[in-house]
Amino acid sequence: MKAGAVVSAVLTLVLLTVVPLMAPSIIPPEMAEVISRTGFNLTGFLNQIAVIGVVSAALTLGKGLASERSPIYLLLSVASSGATLLFMLTTLSLGDTGNLGVTSISVDLGEVTSSITIDMSLFVEIAAISIVLKVIHSILEFREARAQDTQSAHPYVL
Repeated sequence: MKAGAVVSAVLTLVLLTVVPLMAPSIIPPEMAEVISRTGFNLTGFLNQIAVIGVVSAALTLGKGLASERSPIYLLLSVASSGATLLFMLTTLSLGDTGNLGVTSISVDLGEVTSSITIDMSLFVEIAAISIVLKVIHSILEFREARAQDTQSAHPYVL
């Protein structure tokens, strides 16, 4: 068993699952009240992050244990990239992935309502491009590892 894979998976699990699930108990009551006035579902958002954390930890562990030459490794690598994109989209959209990074928050303070719109769509696009490049890189690494296997199995064949 690869110790690095286990350590990496445990760290991913703690940072992306345990911390978000503990966050509501750490937030001061005044801050929680302000957040609830905006209509933002903090618990739902943190639960989404926690689920992505569990999936990411499982993918990290699987990638660490699989051989780089196996198709399973390639599948886990692509799925890990997809989980990373989902995490970025979820965080930049504050839990509403359908908005693709454009988030509106309104705070109703009696007679006054304050609204703010945050447009993070450029960062979502950059993240998507980055993930696509990472998937292409994973595929190329897989093909190179497989080619080296073929070459070492048949050293006299060109």
